[in-house]
Amino acid sequence: MKVLCDVHIAKKVVRFFQSRDIEAIHVNDILDSWYSKDQDIAKYADQEDYVVLSKDADFKNSHLVKGTPKFEKGKCIIEVDTDSIWINEG
Repeated sequence: MKVLCDVHIAKKVVRFFQSRDIEAIHVNDILDSWYSKDQDIAKYADQEDYVVLSKDADFKNSHLVKGTPKFEKGKCIIEVDTDSIWINEG
């Protein structure tokens, strides 16, 4: 599994994954950092085979409406907020 953490996910979450031998990156370390548009992040995740971990519904909505970020078997989109975790698995 490869995890791409969105801008509102703490970098310590990336380090947590990495400490467990899970490849993880933060959006602030790729593309245009925190200026990156959601569509560019989704495209990057699709091209590089990352799971997107986000605190907002943008990626879930984009997937449901536009089909990106895409996911196949074993890949998912994870949305985290204070009340729930939404996981859509391929």
